[in-house]
Amino acid sequence: MKTDVELRSSITDASEFVDLKMWKDIVAELEGWIEAIRHGLETETDKEEILRLQRRVEACRYFLVLPSVILEDLKLTKEVEEEEDER
Repeated sequence: MKTDVELRSSITDASEFVDLKMWKDIVAELEGWIEAIRHGLETETDKEEILRLQRRVEACRYFLVLPSVILEDLKLTKEVEEEEDER
């Protein structure tokens, strides 16, 4: 998902990030949040609250894939730059 955001990381930085203990801790925490939210979804009856909880799960899931999104953006940028250099 190429955006106009200027990324400062390298492809190596992004690849290594997912192996960091801190990222693994963040993933574990977010997975715990998702599980708690799911429990709330199973017991909630208010439609507005259900929608709010669903949006929270969606945000957590997006955050979990963010390193992959950034890595793909970096790779795409590199490919585009290499193509431009070949011209």
